Amino acid sequence: MKSFFYLLLLIVLFSACSSPENKKIASTVENTTSIHQTKVYFGKIGKYPITLELAIDDKTLNAKYVYNNKCETIELKGEILDGNFTLSGGKERFEGKLDSTSITGSWSNGKKKFQFKLEEKDIPFFSVSYKTLKKENCKYANENRKHINDSTNYWDTLCTSIDIQLMSFIFNDKSLEQKINSFIEKEVCEFGKGFDDNLSFKTIQQLLNSVNKQNDEYGYEHSISCNLIERFENILTFSISDYSYGFGAAHPNHFSVMYNIDLKTGKLIQLEEIFKKGTKNQLNKIAEKLFIQENGSEGWDFEQGQFELNSDFIIQKDGLLFTFDAYEIGPYAAGDPFVFIPYSMIKKLLKSESVLIEFNFSK
Repeated sequence: MKSFFYLLLLIVLFSACSSPENKKIASTVENTTSIHQTKVYFGKIGKYPITLELAIDDKTLNAKYVYNNKCETIELKGEILDGNFTLSGGKERFEGKLDSTSITGSWSNGKKKFQFKLEEKDIPFFSVSYKTLKKENCKYANENRKHINDSTNYWDTLCTSIDIQLMSFIFNDKSLEQKINSFIEKEVCEFGKGFDDNLSFKTIQQLLNSVNKQNDEYGYEHSISCNLIERFENILTFSISDYSYGFGAAHPNHFSVMYNIDLKTGKLIQLEEIFKKGTKNQLNKIAEKLFIQENGSEGWDFEQGQFELNSDFIIQKDGLLFTFDAYEIGPYAAGDPFVFIPYSMIKKLLKSESVLIEFNFSK
């Protein structure tokens, strides 16, 4: 499946770079979409947690959703009539009932079919907007297209590009709003170091302009996207994902970083603020057992009893979801494994006073 997607991606890239619109040396596309009344739903497809944002315009539906442990955002379009709706994008299709507070029905992709149930959250003084920015450099690609021969590699005809889906939040508390949005922009700039750790970007525009300095022998495609994952009364969770393909490489690379923000302070929530001191080994043992139950014991880069959690976690209502990127604890083919740890299994390890207190898991 990944190989097919990869091949399809390369075909699309080649076609796009051959079009008249891409004859400029560098171009910038900016499209800003504010979704102030978008409804946000949280729930599961089968056993897989997702977050879905839905905008309704008369009978037309526009949606996007993300698996809470994955990189990519999936866009959907559909319609609603008398409470019955359909949403589709690519091979994925949702159909079911939409009422005032929830969405229920079935999801399918042509091979698998699962039931889903999503609940809307009433989130006061909160909305999210997205800005899509793209810049490309086709100078080297255009030159090579003029002199194609038997030794020309297909990637020599591709435009170097960077695109960013920048997310910003709107809160009633403008100080909090600025603090979180500034933090997101700073983190996105850090993701710009994907091809060179020596690079430094202070602004999003500097990051976009980096494609102008492309080395003639090293073109690339680089995408950075922000995704809302969860919002509770005092906690906001989102991810920033990175996809990069250096032309000529064996395969693209991707990774995601998860962020949990304390909405009382606007600060990033660290694991040390949640767990009691000295509980790391106990936590790792519990996590290893659950990880193996979910993913099996073979093919991973850790010996029995040596499993260690990272700091990439998502705070959920019933527990913590830890996510791993490709290559982090296994081969690329293993994908992006995760392990969910219910609060019921780690109650004794958690601090009695922390941001998790709103879940009342001690009862």
